[in-house]
Amino acid sequence: MERNGNIDGTTVEVVGSYRTFGADGILYEVLGIEADDPRMAEILVVETGERTHYPLEQLIADPVAR
Repeated sequence: MERNGNIDGTTVEVVGSYRTFGADGILYEVLGIEADDPRMAEILVVETGERTHYPLEQLIADPVAR
């Protein structure tokens, strides 16, 4: 698992951040960037404990949790 992602040649540091699915969505934590596909992140949905893969491009569009 990597710490940085890459979107169109730009390095993105998101690991360890908390975000929400859209403006009013549920909270998730960014656990890491997939080593074999740096366009995908592994996230933990806080409410359910589910770990899943999520596109980095969408993750970047989601707001940082407050």
